Amino acid sequence: MTINTFTRRLVNSQLVRFCIVGLMNTVTTMLIIFILMHSGFSLYVANALGYIVGIMLSFVMNSRFTFSVDLKLARFLKFLVTVAISYGLNILTIKYTIYFLSFNEYISQFAGMVIYTVACFVINKLWAMK
Repeated sequence: MTINTFTRRLVNSQLVRFCIVGLMNTVTTMLIIFILMHSGFSLYVANALGYIVGIMLSFVMNSRFTFSVDLKLARFLKFLVTVAISYGLNILTIKYTIYFLSFNEYISQFAGMVIYTVACFVINKLWAMK
């Protein structure tokens, strides 16, 4: 297999696409939050609006780019459930790694992010984006 073929397969991988969308979405959400804060919005309003836009952007980009499916309301609702479940697993991971494994809080946050990403990808692939 040539490097060009390997690179093409890697970019076409749904997992890689999901991670690309996640990185782009994280930067976009952060920029929106910071711009709104700088424009005079309160910390919490800026945060809420940033995350609302981020979730909607994530749904659109993952639907079209990652999983190549149409945008549908039922799929969006399943996506929201997926995000909620993944976030719950993230919090459980953080608590477990801190209280039972004595991990540093920063390492626990990283572990939670990994679990969130994997859970979100798997649930989207097997259920929400079907």
